[in-house]
Amino acid sequence: MNKNQIASFVERANSGERRSVKSPPPLQAREREAIYYFFAKFKMLDPIAFDKAMPDERQENAVKTEFANSIRGFTKEQIDFGFGELKKLIGMNLPDYRFLTVARVVGFVANGGNTEVARSGMYKIAPPVIKPAAAIGSSIEAMRAQAVNVLNPQTGEYGVAVVTPKSKLTKNDKAQAEATLSSLSSMFDE
Repeated sequence: MNKNQIASFVERANSGERRSVKSPPPLQAREREAIYYFFAKFKMLDPIAFDKAMPDERQENAVKTEFANSIRGFTKEQIDFGFGELKKLIGMNLPDYRFLTVARVVGFVANGGNTEVARSGMYKIAPPVIKPAAAIGSSIEAMRAQAVNVLNPQTGEYGVAVVTPKSKLTKNDKAQAEATLSSLSSMFDE
């Protein structure tokens, strides 16, 4: 942007002039049917989530209006397939699909029932490029980075241990591993 464009932009902003936002075209009969069909399938799949999202008729109209532009392009086959896949995931009792929201269901159907696609508002967590211990360089930080929760077979409680890989195992290491395995197997035999 050059100075003239910026000055023009600031002048329009100060004068209160607004850009005209083009509203979406009115719904066609097929699109209206797709929206009704989507919400009917949602109510059949999870009536509790449907009632939570839309407790009364006014709220139901507001939600349908909010999501109409997202749903209007769906076909009945797309909706059926998405809800079929969603029903399978709910049947597997996955924690991500226990409490449904309209936005989550719309996103799921829009992605063709693909769970690998990141949902709206969700970000996949990537492993760090640089290990924190290597970046900091402290031996304490290095031990914290290698710390793991382990089960103490004698007490049955979890504790923190620092894992340091050995280049060679000794006879003592072998005896300790056999003792741990035998105590663990005796715990499960009972």
